[in-house]
Amino acid sequence: MRADAVRNERAILLAAHRLICENGVDQVSMNDIAAEAGVGKGTLFRRFGDRAGLVGALFEQLTVDWETGALDRLADPAVPPLHRVLAFVTELFDRMVVPGRPLLRAMDGHHGEERIRHYRLWQEHLAKVIGEFRPDGDFLAHAVLATPRGQFVDLLIDGGMTLDEVRTGVVAFTHTTLTGALLPPDLHPPPSACTGWRPTGGRRRPPAPPTGRVGAGSRPSRAQPSARPPGRP
Repeated sequence: MRADAVRNERAILLAAHRLICENGVDQVSMNDIAAEAGVGKGTLFRRFGDRAGLVGALFEQLTVDWETGALDRLADPAVPPLHRVLAFVTELFDRMVVPGRPLLRAMDGHHGEERIRHYRLWQEHLAKVIGEFRPDGDFLAHAVLATPRGQFVDLLIDGGMTLDEVRTGVVAFTHTTLTGALLPPDLHPPPSACTGWRPTGGRRRPPAPPTGRVGAGSRPSRAQPSARPPGRP
């Protein structure tokens, strides 16, 4: 991609993120984004195809930009594994769920393969860390990731909860699910806000899955089935 095309893409994604964060995706048009980015409307359509394509590209860039650092922090052996998981879930809520809910609605089911690929990567890394202190890390990683899903968050907010109440509840649920204990006050996350994101120069490949079997060394071995049913010759 030429240097001017890279600059235009960065400007478009940054403008789209800023406008959507401030006004909501339903209140932002392609004309608004083009004017904010300082490019022609035709540039948007040539680069992204349509509004869903632009929103999908923004969601992908947000994901990749957050994902690399988040997975590095999740793997940091200097931090207790439970604290790493809680920090990851908090970041996931702030950096992906909050800005991503309206984006997912605007994408209208497009880019499903990319979202599944990221989900599997997060689940594998989470399972490895949870496996350091629980034997059922693989299942629990799925359970932890199921809670902050956009549709679930929408349901709670439509029912009258605030975003910060949902966020605290998600982190508390994660803690209780993994430990069986209530979340201590000192681990409650501070209030969230729409973050000041800046796109990177180009789209990067996401990190590779963790090496070795997920949760290896901590998952109990499964009993092998008998070669023939009991009592049968």
